[in-house]
Amino acid sequence: MQKIIELKNVTAYRGDTRVFDNLSLELIQGRNTVILGPNGAGKTTLLKLLCRDIYPLHRDDSVLRIFGQEHWNVWELRAHLGIVSHDLQRDYVGYARGVDVILSGYYASVGTWAHQQFSADDTARAERVMNDLGIAHLHDKLYAQMSTGEQRRFLLGRALVNDPDTLILDEPTSGLDLHACFHYIDVIRGLMRAGKTVILVTHQDTRSLAFARRDDRDVLSQQGPATPDHVIRTKRVPLLGRDVSAYAADYANYFAAHAACAREPKTMLDPAPRVVLDAEFGVCTVGRSAREAAIVADIYQHSIDIMQRAAALGGYQALPPGDIFDVEYCDLEQAKLRAAGKPPLFGGEIALVTGAASGIGRACVEALLARGAAVIGLDINAAVTTVTQSRAYLGQVCDITAAQQLNDALETGVRRFGGLDMLILNAGVFPAGCRIESLEENEWRRVMAVNLDANLTLLRVAHPLLVQSPKGARVVVIGSKNVPAPGIGAAAYSASKAALTQLARIAALEWGGDGIRVNTLHPDAVFDTGVWTEEVLAARAHHYGLTIAQYKTRNVLKTEVTSRDVAELAAELCGPLFAKVTGAQLPIDGGNERVI
Repeated sequence: MQKIIELKNVTAYRGDTRVFDNLSLELIQGRNTVILGPNGAGKTTLLKLLCRDIYPLHRDDSVLRIFGQEHWNVWELRAHLGIVSHDLQRDYVGYARGVDVILSGYYASVGTWAHQQFSADDTARAERVMNDLGIAHLHDKLYAQMSTGEQRRFLLGRALVNDPDTLILDEPTSGLDLHACFHYIDVIRGLMRAGKTVILVTHQDTRSLAFARRDDRDVLSQQGPATPDHVIRTKRVPLLGRDVSAYAADYANYFAAHAACAREPKTMLDPAPRVVLDAEFGVCTVGRSAREAAIVADIYQHSIDIMQRAAALGGYQALPPGDIFDVEYCDLEQAKLRAAGKPPLFGGEIALVTGAASGIGRACVEALLARGAAVIGLDINAAVTTVTQSRAYLGQVCDITAAQQLNDALETGVRRFGGLDMLILNAGVFPAGCRIESLEENEWRRVMAVNLDANLTLLRVAHPLLVQSPKGARVVVIGSKNVPAPGIGAAAYSASKAALTQLARIAALEWGGDGIRVNTLHPDAVFDTGVWTEEVLAARAHHYGLTIAQYKTRNVLKTEVTSRDVAELAAELCGPLFAKVTGAQLPIDGGNERVI
């Protein structure tokens, strides 16, 4: 049979890194092939070699043939190879309509262009491909406005429209993983019913997945903990699969059987599992906080090593259940249970904050962590990763105007903590003062992209997670005094914040039935934020004919409003004091005469 791909003694570099050295590989037509490997193994480099995005090191004994040829016109080759990759999904032009994405496959181009011609048959085939993939209703939807899963299906259609000889799919279902997170949410809701509010952390590294998929997993993992006192953190055995109710019932039976033999009365601990083994998700660890879940993960990873080594040496055997029960329900642990105080306000809940590297966003991270939440922080500034060393915080560098980056960041956060309960829309830009007659269109669009469009995208992709929040989700939008009282020279900023406020009001109306509260804060003159550079501050003071010192306290109370002031109110809006408030707009500005 024909060799689709033939590599012999191929050496390839990415930058200064040698990825392959004397690689030999053959792929035969008609034989489906899966290429597996951890991150960094070279899967993407292999794909780029086949697509001629990169070339191997020239050597006399080196061969790289595709469909029997060593030399190809790159564009002709890409018509023979139908390719769906992460790079393509990331780099595809956002303004293309759905049908244009499909049509671009005829030219292996990123977008369609004026010089390209498409026949009636070309268009008809593109329509058939969309029907086959169930995306015909998205015919005119812009690529940038599509969800990750929709984008991935259109790129698959783009690859199929040429009826290629070979289809190359780079992790084809990865774009849909966020929807798979709904399975996580089902697990979380079961855990909530079984016991306390929880944080769930997922470990899909190679070792965790391998253990969760062992043929003898059901026997090996149900023996008991490697170290008896670990039961206090991990429970005696993990949950296998996703039936939390059955696990809780089994735990209640375990308690009843052994408590009856105890010398003094025992109070049953919550029956929720602390470790979940699932062949699809790997190892999930559970705790009342992100810190607890991380400790459980550390312990169980250690236990995996012990159990696997013992099994390899002839067998693993833990202490009997009765002995484990005695450790789990020792007097000291029972005393801790009786003395336990109230959990923190946001214990077991997860928040996401944009613009988290500085100013109001950073203060929001601190306020939410102080109330017990796990927090996902996003910012284009790399400082977002070092806001705090708390294990309840995950900082990610993210350009919120890039839909793919938002999706990836949200998925990473969900995989770390298990869901989403609170959303603080804070990121924004505040350009230097500019009158309308001098306002460039590019600047207008830049401000709108950050202050408005990115927030719409985040609201849209976050909604499926927010509706699953066990206590009802909360969204806080950081608006501006410029909404009720705009200022001269701030047309783009004022208009973007006004539009964002309208978006928040409509979200409050539409999402109320889902139990999601949406409220807006309108701060003013908060000068310890990223948008208030010295240049911007001087320009705004000049517009009002004030000194900088006067400009900072130009309110009724003659006081300066800080990022922490705004953050504390934002956090309280997410709490029980405002449980019956949605669609509200609250000024936090020291009293502004125009607003009043």
